Amino acid sequence: YIGPSNTRGARIKAYTAGFGDIKGFTATVSYNHDLDGVDVHFEAVKALVTKHKLDWNLKDMRYGADRKELAQRLGRELARIHSVRPPQTNLSFLPWYEESPAKHLIGLHRQFLDAHHTPHPALEWGLRWLERHAPERNEMVLSHRDFRTGNYMVDEQGLTGILDWEFAGWSDPLEDIGWFCARCWRFGKIEKEAGGIGEREDFYAGYEAEAKKPIDRAAVRYWEV
Repeated sequence: YIGPSNTRGARIKAYTAGFGDIKGFTATVSYNHDLDGVDVHFEAVKALVTKHKLDWNLKDMRYGADRKELAQRLGRELARIHSVRPPQTNLSFLPWYEESPAKHLIGLHRQFLDAHHTPHPALEWGLRWLERHAPERNEMVLSHRDFRTGNYMVDEQGLTGILDWEFAGWSDPLEDIGWFCARCWRFGKIEKEAGGIGEREDFYAGYEAEAKKPIDRAAVRYWEV
């Protein structure tokens, strides 16, 4: 399911419809939402075959099959998403910027806080820390930007779909990797650093096998903050 974010509904529709022509993209996407007053239903790539969203079933071992294999598969699928590099004609509607992804995101969040009616000094302090430690611009890839447990679907055999693409854009690949491993998305399974479902190294192994390059493990930590 892809829900449009504010006025981006038309962009999301074009985004999902265009993925069939982009080399390297194989993750499943389904769309069913009201756009501009018109009820629309379409599927990109292939149909979803299940309705199980894993955040509700972390303790139910019937779903997701072998969790080690699931962590590796999620790593592989993320690497395939990241294989899409700019420029892409079908994704020309995605915003482009020249600064580092970290500083770009910090700027957006600071604009929001500056316009907010209530001061948030703790958040301002956090943004300052992130700004002082922000990594330089490196490679830019298509990033899901909300790749985490709760935004993919599984059945008894394993992974069936990647969901919720409304925040997708060009970014540092480590943003997605760090977000998936962040403590806040482990749903109580703190010891399972890969999204609450598996070991971090298994997730990394799947990603590295598909991407054919190693993950900078130390650099990932910044994106978990």
